[in-house]
Amino acid sequence: MGGFMAKAFAVAGEVIFPPACLACGQGLARAEEKLSWVCNSCRSRIKSGLPGFFCPVCERRLPDDTRHPHAQFIALAPLSYADPVVKSVIRNFKYGGAKGAARFLAEFVGADIENCKLKIENSVLIPLPLHPRRENKRGFNQSLLIAKELIKPNGVLGGVPLVKNVLVKVRPTGSQTKKETAAERERNIIGSFAMRDAAAIAGRDVFIVDDVFTTGATLREAVRVLKESGAGRIIALVAARA
Repeated sequence: MGGFMAKAFAVAGEVIFPPACLACGQGLARAEEKLSWVCNSCRSRIKSGLPGFFCPVCERRLPDDTRHPHAQFIALAPLSYADPVVKSVIRNFKYGGAKGAARFLAEFVGADIENCKLKIENSVLIPLPLHPRRENKRGFNQSLLIAKELIKPNGVLGGVPLVKNVLVKVRPTGSQTKKETAAERERNIIGSFAMRDAAAIAGRDVFIVDDVFTTGATLREAVRVLKESGAGRIIALVAARA
């Protein structure tokens, strides 16, 4: 009975509040649109970024001969945050509680991972953590939701262990986007992450998931802690690049 009632309420909710596109606001009629919360028209206008990895220090595209010698990780970001559709989807995701957007963003990340033919043996997946205060206020961690989509049995990283609550945010830092300069962001984020169980990642490759790459200050600080805890190769999987 409980399952039947839940389904009935869900159907009734769609009648009263029909799903709308996170980018343009128009109603969604097709099943595939409802799954991603984005209409086909808006999806078709998205311009994907250059495929493959980039160096988070010099921001050049890889292969390795263009990689900055001091970079401790490489990054993948299939979308551009400057794209109005992508920006609207991510803002509704993070600040509007549109959790269904995780599937939409993970779809693009997954496609880029497949193109790069990544080696996933001896690796773990870590969502970039939020401070508990911010996660409680938001109600979820957007990076964790994207990570869960990537490791679904039919997902591109299916079978890769998801490691939660090992890398933790121990100091609230506020919004990095409100810091005007890269130097301010670096100072703001330093010392804000810690490891609870280094053995969980020691000697293993790490995929770390986030939603937007801006200056990379947050990821660099997280990667520093992971490296000090014995992590091997680290690859940041980010939905969009600012």
